[in-house]
Amino acid sequence: MKIKNLLIASILTLNFASLNAYIFNLEVLENGLSNNKQYVIKAGDAHFGCQEGYEHPTLTCKEITKINKTQALSIVNIAATSPNDSLFILEDMYEYTGKNQKIEQMFNEYRVLNKKNNFSTCMDDINNLCKEQNIDVANIEFRHSKSLFFANLETTADKFLEDFNCLVSTIEKYNDNEIANNYYSTTINRLLEQNKKLLNVLETNKASYFNQIKDQISELDLDNFNEDLCDLIDIQIVHTVLKHKDKKYIFICAGDTHIQRINKILEQINFKTIYAVKESNLDYPIDFKITLSKLVVANHEVESPYIFVFMLLIFFLSIKFPTRFRILHFHNLQLNSKMGDIK
Repeated sequence: MKIKNLLIASILTLNFASLNAYIFNLEVLENGLSNNKQYVIKAGDAHFGCQEGYEHPTLTCKEITKINKTQALSIVNIAATSPNDSLFILEDMYEYTGKNQKIEQMFNEYRVLNKKNNFSTCMDDINNLCKEQNIDVANIEFRHSKSLFFANLETTADKFLEDFNCLVSTIEKYNDNEIANNYYSTTINRLLEQNKKLLNVLETNKASYFNQIKDQISELDLDNFNEDLCDLIDIQIVHTVLKHKDKKYIFICAGDTHIQRINKILEQINFKTIYAVKESNLDYPIDFKITLSKLVVANHEVESPYIFVFMLLIFFLSIKFPTRFRILHFHNLQLNSKMGDIK
């Protein structure tokens, strides 16, 4: 590796790999309209850094890295019981999703250096394990070239604009359903309108580095633009869910802000929350073996006959003993998950 590339990879490591992430929030939604039940398991992560001012209040970076690997193994093992029925949607900065070879090379070097230094995020660990288990993965992160450009790392405005415009053009062609399509178009139109000035500066200075044009972009404009780019992540999550109706179990692993914001649109298209962690505490990562073992998903094809027999039994008992069996406590039934017991 050239010294110059090593230096760039080192800077990347400080900026990205130093941001460890573990999952601390969990929610499960069910698609009530689907003929075959579909479940969306949303796992929200929290980012902490190894640099001063960004440390976790109680955990070291080494401890968070260990938690990452444990969580990733636990959640992928759950999906591995039904690999063909499972899909992971990841917000994974480690995997470059664009077409620029130079940027791809930089991120490949970044991955190698991180592996050597034993840095990882839960997303990256999940991605690697899914590949080993032949579980489908969709990476909805697209801001690689943007991150390099605004960090002044040998990337000019045109490379970021290429990826950005490509994604906007792709989203404009999405055709999922009326509610989702309206959400996509409204979000895109708002983003383009609100960031017209900044985008115009980039378009006018395509061959320039950020340092050369930063006096034309205010910090407020940049902050607003970064926030709006997060909306494109949300769109891709929703679209990927709707596109994969063949997958019974969709695991969404992304920043917790994205996880919470997509609730509104998913609820409008008939997804309903059937389970959520009661007390999410940012200081404590989730132990999936404990948390998901509490989650029970009904397999109606298997359980329905038994429920019917149970209801008939209760009905006849209520006639025979009216005072004892008048109130039926169906909520006490325990239905087993098709995915198997989690131990």
